[in-house]
Amino acid sequence: TYGLTIRLAALGLSWLGRTGIPDVCQPVLDDLAEASAELVRLSVADGDRLVWVAFAQGATTGLRYDPAREQGTVASLAYSASGRAWASTLGQDRARQLISQQGLNPPEGAAEQVALTMDQALEMLARTRSAGHAEAVDCFLAGMAAVAVPLPAEGPAPGCLSIAGPAVRLTAARRAALLPALSAAASGIAAMLPASGFFRGLQ
Repeated sequence: TYGLTIRLAALGLSWLGRTGIPDVCQPVLDDLAEASAELVRLSVADGDRLVWVAFAQGATTGLRYDPAREQGTVASLAYSASGRAWASTLGQDRARQLISQQGLNPPEGAAEQVALTMDQALEMLARTRSAGHAEAVDCFLAGMAAVAVPLPAEGPAPGCLSIAGPAVRLTAARRAALLPALSAAASGIAAMLPASGFFRGLQ
């Protein structure tokens, strides 16, 4: 019988601290979470994957979405708002390849009707690319909505910033109202990327 100990988690947290990501980005995440009163998450590109690495929870009462089980996991490129935003910055062939590798089965917990074909996924990415941001409702988890933007960069984005929460509260109108603040925060993080050795390695 083998079981992971807390030492492995401690090593991971220690490595994350040395990347400079928390020091550089956490104040921006906290400010946006307070302004939006919703969950704010930062994801970063790790080779062919997009991984959630930091968050701030702005919802203090009522319904809220807590992502503890997803921190450090790979975002779905076809079904999460962050994954869609990042994939939209890739070339069409590259996006197709990575989505194909992940598969097109919706994540566990997503609404049944959200399943996409590859053509539908690529069409959705084209719309995302044109709009400059991605949205997802019931796609990653039934009852949840999210809006995400890529961190500004030439070529593939080094990461994405998103706001997520219960769909009954994070309506289409509310997502549109929060988009300027989300985009400004993403630009702010992008401007600070040179302060993180991890992000310097991505540029």
